Amino acid sequence: MSSFPAEDYIIIFVIVLIVARRLYSGVNGTKFSLFRVFRLPVLYIALTVILILTSAVTKFFYYMLSVSIALFFILFVVGLIYSKDMEFFEKEEKLYYKRKPYIMIIWMVTFLARIILEIAASNLIYAIYTVNVLMALSTGLITGEAINTYKSHKNYIEGIKKSKVK
Repeated sequence: MSSFPAEDYIIIFVIVLIVARRLYSGVNGTKFSLFRVFRLPVLYIALTVILILTSAVTKFFYYMLSVSIALFFILFVVGLIYSKDMEFFEKEEKLYYKRKPYIMIIWMVTFLARIILEIAASNLIYAIYTVNVLMALSTGLITGEAINTYKSHKNYIEGIKKSKVK
């Protein structure tokens, strides 16, 4: 007999679906729209703020808060640096873009680490703080990536306009 309740299997299945979908769309391309590019960073920013504001205030709270803010900005810069020159392409007259693999890998590792901590140690304050820090790290990374995706899209459109003028 299994020690996992059915709900745990459902959660694991949903997590596997999320990771598989993100990997598939990252490797094969995602339809471009400003909503798609900025949806995840906006959601992550909101979730990060909610997680941090709902954390218990202990003597380590302000340390966790300052580490979270610092990591957000550091990984924001990393996201900007490592997501330069996104690849855009057209398929069936729709514009797609491909994410950089290292951004996807870092996102996936932090996502899975957060999920494991939330399931395995959700009642430990240090685990909660670690989840908050990992969330800030992921948020900075994908926010930087989203800004570069937007910039790369502008460059792609300008390149198309220039090639039509010639």
